[in-house]
Amino acid sequence: MMLAAGVVAFSLFFIGFSTGLISDIPEEYLRSTIFMSIFGIIIVIFAMILVMRLLVKLPAVALSRTDYRFGNALRDTKAAIGTILGLALLSTLLTMGLYQVGSTIAYSVALISRTLSAILGVIGYLVFFWFLFLFGVSQLTTLYGVYAEGREV
Repeated sequence: MMLAAGVVAFSLFFIGFSTGLISDIPEEYLRSTIFMSIFGIIIVIFAMILVMRLLVKLPAVALSRTDYRFGNALRDTKAAIGTILGLALLSTLLTMGLYQVGSTIAYSVALISRTLSAILGVIGYLVFFWFLFLFGVSQLTTLYGVYAEGREV
């Protein structure tokens, strides 16, 4: 999920950077760069949806359900593509937002003390990824419960 957020952020940055900030690049190169960036974003979105649909199997593994296969996960989540896309985008935006807040705090503290900034950076990193880990597990168990077991939200 973190990799997808990074790819989307980089692609959006690259589109903005390539469309207005560099004026000496030939127009046909800009068109191909923008096309490849948009194509990359679309591929990342499809990959995120596929991976999240397949990962619905993980809660079944945690519950020792050997009868629940990847095919079951894909079949159960077939109607949930919109929901999964929303969750993937929510995760991406949450990751990018928390990263921006953390970076701003780290930079502000670094102006006062680099040592304190390094210590807070390590602690913040651990808290940040622990939160994202729990958020991801929560998403997967909810998807499993709703689509595989038929429970209500």
